[in-house]
Amino acid sequence: RDRAKTVFFSHWLPVCRASALKEPGSYITGSFLKEPYLITRNSNGQLKAFYNICRHHGALLADGSGNANEFVCPYHGWTYTNDGQLKKMTKMGGIQNFQLSAYGLKPIQLTTYLDFIFIRFDDSTVAPDLTTELSPLSEMLEQRKSNRRQWIKREIYHLNCNWKVFCDNYLDGGYHVPFLHRSLASGLAMNEYTTKNFPRFSVQSCVTKGSDRLGDNDVFYAFVYPNFMINRYGKALDTNIVIPVDVDKSLVVFDFWFDDLTQEKFAEESMKISDQIQEEDRFISERVQAGLSSTGYTYGRYSPQVEQGAYHFHQLLYKDLLKYFE
Repeated sequence: RDRAKTVFFSHWLPVCRASALKEPGSYITGSFLKEPYLITRNSNGQLKAFYNICRHHGALLADGSGNANEFVCPYHGWTYTNDGQLKKMTKMGGIQNFQLSAYGLKPIQLTTYLDFIFIRFDDSTVAPDLTTELSPLSEMLEQRKSNRRQWIKREIYHLNCNWKVFCDNYLDGGYHVPFLHRSLASGLAMNEYTTKNFPRFSVQSCVTKGSDRLGDNDVFYAFVYPNFMINRYGKALDTNIVIPVDVDKSLVVFDFWFDDLTQEKFAEESMKISDQIQEEDRFISERVQAGLSSTGYTYGRYSPQVEQGAYHFHQLLYKDLLKYFE
């Protein structure tokens, strides 16, 4: 887990949609590598992120999601505003050298990109500006009219594989598509599948053969290191957040957007196809995990023709993991 934190905590991590917290007082809770977080839209409409931990004895403060002007610790009744300030404490008469302002909820860095809230746990270094880092990606998404999107649904998949195995599969430059996703491959001009790497992200794209679901131009798959994926195809867009759970378990959180929510049948059919593709990816990722666990496997080789994205991912991983051993 310490090695995983070295990889993740210095980077911006996607957690939820900003539009899910529209109203002042709305909040959502979660955890990442056992670090509990609380995200609120305070009474002034500002988004804030905090560790979801009471500053008294460390009890988890809030659960789930909802709307609240304040949060009361279920243990000893310490009360915090939705801006993270300690408002009230009980049975503390006579305490010395104590200031309410010094015992607010511990903040977590927060930013937004597209419709997503990102948090960053490492407060020891200056956070890079995410919008600036991803400006080339924003231009590519604008060219594909991704601002038309409207959110419709979230799905969560539980996988019996390491999070990196799922990312490797995503980043193999379409290598696996003709073998694993034959229906998808039939709609793509696979000889025109390309990968382009950038400092923080990589982009895979492929010209389509023209269909209602995939559209008449190209499919577009962007991977933002370390665990965020943006997929634009035809009139649809979906995002994937890959979350490590254990050495051989992970979650993949899918959010689906469509350009026109009135086309309900089209959206349902498209998501059904996406689910089938994800099940195929789950199947192969879990088989790879089983093989990696064997003493008979040491290491493989990259295909220089297609696996540029996977190699780029591993370079970034290597750079982060070196910090763990320093």
